[in-house]
Amino acid sequence: MKKIGLLLGIMLLVICLTSTVFADAFTLHSGVMFGMTIEEVEKLEKEAGFSTEVSSYVLLRDEGATELDVSGTIAGVSDATIEYIFYDNKLVEADYRLYSAYTTGEYNTFLSTMKNKYGEPNAPEAWITALDKTLVTGRTIKVTANQMFGDTINKIDSAVWLIEQSDGSFISIDLVNINKTDTKNKTKDLPFITYAIFTSDEVNAILSGVDNYQNKLSDDL
Repeated sequence: MKKIGLLLGIMLLVICLTSTVFADAFTLHSGVMFGMTIEEVEKLEKEAGFSTEVSSYVLLRDEGATELDVSGTIAGVSDATIEYIFYDNKLVEADYRLYSAYTTGEYNTFLSTMKNKYGEPNAPEAWITALDKTLVTGRTIKVTANQMFGDTINKIDSAVWLIEQSDGSFISIDLVNINKTDTKNKTKDLPFITYAIFTSDEVNAILSGVDNYQNKLSDDL
């Protein structure tokens, strides 16, 4: 009986530990997780019924990056796209383009849903500055690209999370909405979300870089 009790205790401990591991795993679309290979991600997305296309050319990103584009109805938005970014064949970033023709209101829906899931946006100002001033997660690319075609940018809203994981890494979540009026005088929202993973050293280096820049700016001016 003692042996049976011991075995049951071990089994319960294993189940608890396993549950904790799965609870800590940060999943993206279709069960995709950071660190997966492009082959693993493509397999999951295809099995979930989404179209995929591999691109070796990644706009304005570091040399050596590979992109996998996934298309379909995502978060209720038809013709949406996720751009998965890989370095050394490991997933490090996912850019969600969640907009369709001349629609408004998605941003508030996404914001409410994400607050329920991740809590209130908690990223420090230095991190938000890093997103604005660098190509850390592609925010600058998207905002700049939407200003290049004669469209009027009416407003840009954003919410940013920086969530520490059990292994010490950080997930950065950047929800941005560009409200713009095009040359045909039609107004629409362009919401996009970027999920990216960083080591604690990378986060500290980025935050230190922003702090040093701001301190130098203050000293020089």
